[in-house]
Amino acid sequence: MIDRTELTNTFNQLRQQQAQINGRDLTQFDELVGNKILTMALRAWETSSGFQNVQLDVRPQCPGLMEAASIATGGGKSQSSFAFIAAAVKLDPEFSAAYIVPTVKMGIEAQEGIEALLGEGSTTLWSSFHKHKGRDLARVERKLGFIPQRVVDKKELPDSRIVILTHKFLQSEIASDSDQGVRMYKGRLRDVVFIDEHPDLVRVVSTTPSAVQQFHDDLSRWEVQQDWLPILSDVAGRMAKTMQAADKGFIVPQLVSQEEAGVFSEATTQFLAELIADEMSSFKKQSEASRYSELILFLRAASQSSCFYSKMDKTFTAYQLDFEPQPGFMLLDATADINGLLELHPEIGIVRDVPQVNYENLKVRCAKLPKGFKSIREITKDHEKGEKYGRWIRRTVLANTKPGDDVLVVTHKDVLGLHFVKPADDVENPDDWEGRKVNTLNWGAGVGQNSWKNKTHVFLFNEFYPPRHKTISETHGWSLKPVSDEVLQDANSKKIGTDRYRPQGIYLNPFVGHLLRWSKQLAMRGNARNIDAQGNCQPMTLVVTTPLPDLLEHFERLYPGAPLPRAAEKPNGVEDIVAEVSGRDGLIDLLIDAPRSILGADEVQRRTGIQQSKLSREMSAESVQAVAQAYGWSLRSAKEIGWLGRMKYLVHDRSLVSDIRVAA
Repeated sequence: MIDRTELTNTFNQLRQQQAQINGRDLTQFDELVGNKILTMALRAWETSSGFQNVQLDVRPQCPGLMEAASIATGGGKSQSSFAFIAAAVKLDPEFSAAYIVPTVKMGIEAQEGIEALLGEGSTTLWSSFHKHKGRDLARVERKLGFIPQRVVDKKELPDSRIVILTHKFLQSEIASDSDQGVRMYKGRLRDVVFIDEHPDLVRVVSTTPSAVQQFHDDLSRWEVQQDWLPILSDVAGRMAKTMQAADKGFIVPQLVSQEEAGVFSEATTQFLAELIADEMSSFKKQSEASRYSELILFLRAASQSSCFYSKMDKTFTAYQLDFEPQPGFMLLDATADINGLLELHPEIGIVRDVPQVNYENLKVRCAKLPKGFKSIREITKDHEKGEKYGRWIRRTVLANTKPGDDVLVVTHKDVLGLHFVKPADDVENPDDWEGRKVNTLNWGAGVGQNSWKNKTHVFLFNEFYPPRHKTISETHGWSLKPVSDEVLQDANSKKIGTDRYRPQGIYLNPFVGHLLRWSKQLAMRGNARNIDAQGNCQPMTLVVTTPLPDLLEHFERLYPGAPLPRAAEKPNGVEDIVAEVSGRDGLIDLLIDAPRSILGADEVQRRTGIQQSKLSREMSAESVQAVAQAYGWSLRSAKEIGWLGRMKYLVHDRSLVSDIRVAA
């Protein structure tokens, strides 16, 4: 039997060993993070069935509740997790664990990290790149850059003590309600299941009546599964009637009963592949089977009322969360506290008392996104506009960097795919932008990767807005709350400020959380992910196009300790782009980058175009008020500052008022 002291000592010894392997010292901040991971892992272990033979004085905060913690990127959460697994393996011959990662490359890193402490062969890593037969070697080498030599039979996983698997594998096991070796080891719960990074476990299927009818027609042509045909025909008809009757943004349709959906109970992907006509190639069969498997998922979810129709998009969407928290589970993600989803689940608790990074060395700059570039869809549909957007991105980077700087540019996938910005994802072969070493990354990728950890400048262009159907699906999927016509009305975006739109009610936090998560995750690919002994990030400049009021609302949550954002340098020579910003946006720019600490309303009018008589109204706008308060500005009359006349003045910081009176 082992106790906490023995396990803690072994854990700390292994952390020291890791530091030596990596050629560095174990810092005070490393120890804080390590202690938090150790405590969480012990609580997870205690809630699992394997804890019965271990004496640990650690009571779970909420028995049976899965915990999620926001450990900062670069804080050492993975290394601490590896050390805990190794310590438990060394001290308890019955201990078992699973380490779940978003990508195969991260799985390889995890295997190397754990086996550096336990020895080669002590873990089992399985992915489609590691299966013992049927690998597409050309694809494997293209994706990984090499061909793994250690292959694994998937059937071995339930008897493998330490397994490393992907989020998709976990999702597949839960969706199929089977034991594939993720949650169970030799017939009992694994002691601890580490989930690294937030898993995207809500499956979302959007379809149309024509797609359902096509499935019906294909089955008729293949002359199989005749009992499915009338149901598919009826569902397609109900979908068409719903579309005709819909008079509002979102509604919950009645498309299929549970009894009807039950007819498709045997419709696995493999079963569907066997139904398909023989004249197709095996690859085409599998592709068609996967597509129709998604339709079956749609029917099943719709029968459970997990379905809605969007009049704007003219599509039906169904969703299913393939996740069930269980004893022993713990989730580690740098944005667990801000993504707006995990806190919705009634069986997931967010650990709040975690070590915080001080971002005082992070300089944040706001670049004004021209109005013509706010819609990525419009940009990528218009090649001329897309090329202008690419030139604006390049010149913004050049204006805010100097030759020799190491730069990461984050933009949308289609912007890179259409070469409006030249892709450069190999850190060893950056593109040369007038002496700057530039690499690129697209929104939606890169979480957990440290390839760009030495980048001194990171640019986030535009934002990663989630589609409305995804926000709705993930909100109801994670919350387990049913969708309804009444609740769906809050999914209709409402105007906030001059040009910002947001859903309301239960959808607001997940929508904003999606933006915050991706902004924080990709910003922290650069040098700010490197943390010193005192928990301070290394120097980095972050340039964003997020509207300043939105950024300020969440700034302290995103980058605690960072100086307030300042205006980025404006690019020169960008055709068809108005250089001067006027009106309310111009006033906001003036508040964060004013030439003096007191400005008369007449000067404000010259700089922003806002008439003196309307300055009070503009200052009272919510977006302007947020900026004015953050940067210490207020609007005062001449009398309030001891001057003559009736003009109003923008005054910075109250402490200046006495100085103004003395000067007067």
